[in-house]
Amino acid sequence: AGQIYIGKKQSGSKNLTIKCSTTESYYVKLKNADNKDIFAFFVPAGETVEIAVPKKKCYVYFASGDDWYGPELLFGSKTTYSMDDELINFGVYAVTYTLIPTSHGNFSETPISSDAF
Repeated sequence: AGQIYIGKKQSGSKNLTIKCSTTESYYVKLKNADNKDIFAFFVPAGETVEIAVPKKKCYVYFASGDDWYGPELLFGSKTTYSMDDELINFGVYAVTYTLIPTSHGNFSETPISSDAF
């Protein structure tokens, strides 16, 4: 779990945690303010990954689905894309996303197109 596809393994404290539902896997991508991909990793359904990401200001993007085909095809034609609209400073903050639908959550993903991903 936590296979890195873009970027290199970071040293230091783990500053991003992704908790997945048991039904969907996620491909998580970090982009800087200039929309450049700087880090990406995979989280299998039902798992939690704690990972050290670059200590930079980033937007967090999510691709999710059932059947993982790799970083090129992601989850195929059934891939769902979304993002967190907030620019997060991972040099200052540690962030946890619990990607399990709940009625009392404090994060709602913004749906985006595959082109925006």
